[in-house]
Amino acid sequence: MRSFATAFATERGLADAVDAELDGTVTTLASMAHTPALDTGDLRAFHTIAHEQAQAQPDWLGVILADGAGRMLFRTTAPFDAPPQPVADAESLRQALALRRPVIGRIAQGKGGRPAVPVRYPVNDVAGRPYVLTAIVQPDRIMRVIARQQVPPGSRIAVLDGAGAIVARSNGLARHVGAAPSPTLVR
Repeated sequence: MRSFATAFATERGLADAVDAELDGTVTTLASMAHTPALDTGDLRAFHTIAHEQAQAQPDWLGVILADGAGRMLFRTTAPFDAPPQPVADAESLRQALALRRPVIGRIAQGKGGRPAVPVRYPVNDVAGRPYVLTAIVQPDRIMRVIARQQVPPGSRIAVLDGAGAIVARSNGLARHVGAAPSPTLVR
């Protein structure tokens, strides 16, 4: 019974720590969303702000702004006027638009081939135009949360996305990111 209680405490601590990390990302996006540049629809100026914020976050690959139809308006990994790219994990973008609340997407590989999790934050400008601001977060951020946990020797823990794919785990991260967990891990 002691080992079950220990496992449950570790699981609860990990869930709380991951939630806190994701809440911090949502808070940063919310702060960015309330800048005068986005409020007034000055997307070129907002691109500069979003680029600076993305550079200040070591675990973010970039920031994406999409319109109310789900079309990418810009990404901070490219110049403002760069052609839009298809959005990775379009389903979480649709959810953010439909629900009008933050949504954590599924682990996906973007055009650059690096795995990441989209953290989406819907916002409207002063004219009422809907947007979704997205931070593209590397799994390394969640990996550091796992590393801070007191994992018993010989144990393995993992963080899965909403579709059940591995975002981070206590060993063998790189080759398992985005994969389904093993039956042993599921048990």
